[in-house]
Amino acid sequence: FRAVSSIQVILELCAPIMAVLALVKLFDKEIPAKEKISALKISGAILIGICAILLLLKGTFSFSGLNDAMYQQYFGDEILKMIERDREAVFVDDLLRSLVYVLLAGGVIWLFIKEKIKKNLLTLLLGVLIIFDLVGVDLRYVNESDFVRKRLMDRPFQQTVVDKQIEQDSTIFRVYDPAEGLNGARTSYFHMSIGGYHAAKPGRLQDLFDYHIYRNNKEVLDMLNVKYIIQQDQEGKQYPALNSEALGNAWFVEEIIPVNSADEEIDALGTFNAETSAILNTEKFPGIKDLETGKDSLAEIRLTDYQPNHLTYISRNSEDGVAVFSEMYYPYGWQAYINGKPTAHFQVNYTLRALEVPAGEHKIEFRFSPEVVETGSLITLSSSLLLGILILGGIVYSIRQSRRKT
Repeated sequence: FRAVSSIQVILELCAPIMAVLALVKLFDKEIPAKEKISALKISGAILIGICAILLLLKGTFSFSGLNDAMYQQYFGDEILKMIERDREAVFVDDLLRSLVYVLLAGGVIWLFIKEKIKKNLLTLLLGVLIIFDLVGVDLRYVNESDFVRKRLMDRPFQQTVVDKQIEQDSTIFRVYDPAEGLNGARTSYFHMSIGGYHAAKPGRLQDLFDYHIYRNNKEVLDMLNVKYIIQQDQEGKQYPALNSEALGNAWFVEEIIPVNSADEEIDALGTFNAETSAILNTEKFPGIKDLETGKDSLAEIRLTDYQPNHLTYISRNSEDGVAVFSEMYYPYGWQAYINGKPTAHFQVNYTLRALEVPAGEHKIEFRFSPEVVETGSLITLSSSLLLGILILGGIVYSIRQSRRKT
């Protein structure tokens, strides 16, 4: 379970199963009616007793919550006491509500045992009680106020003047809104962003925010190709500030700075020059040594095609060099190719990809093709073929058996 409290779903599964098993016994004609009445009385007494005990013990409950300290700090003691009284009222109302449903269900079952109603009517009445119970609870969480117009759902954010200004730039870059930070979803709805909301966040990107971006380390924004930073003027209006020092989608570096751990690697981001240097964790990549970092005055790498799972670059450099790519390093699927040949790449600057590029002009590609997807596809295909063979074999066997009988 993602949260420990989610284990309560097991109780939600077991209770209906026990109810179905009870109905099986109830419909069993071999069990005497007297025994069924006795069982009904015992189970009814237990449930009514539980409700009565909880009702009597309500004075021992504090009805406090995890965020009460914050509520008390921001809203004061009076509001907090009102919240606690509301919780107590919900507790009492639900106990009485449950007691009513227990009595109604018990009465319907008693009428069936006494042969006052038939099995079909019993099933119908229990079904109606279940529906009323479920709908009554469901409406607390999903009701008319939770539904919005389709237009608002398809377009949850409205485009602003700032968004339109940024969209006039047709190059590939990223946008950063300090007001949103890492978790804001609005910027990433309209632009490529270094933030965005998801329950599972890239851990290393979170580290960059915590240790550098939130501390205004502009070198990190440059290496992440943040070309526009949304800021506010003196009147409070937003405008897209152009970061002319953004390093682009890829670049050649002149120096490799070796470090011995991930901690040293992220610390070094506070003092390095992202345009000329790359930080390499030799503990993680011990086999990478003596890298050639040549770079002539006209050396460049240009992104020619961008797809989420396929990036294509053209590089030009008269010397052997190391190129840094402004993309997250993720070895579990991304594969690098130079002129169509698979080439090993490695991680630099704590998060980014790097690649040794020989002198000359080359086509560089990164393709996302994780082995787990290929393995899963193979298993799915094999399972489908096996299922088809079994179904076909079963049909052939049935036809032969019917012919033998005739």
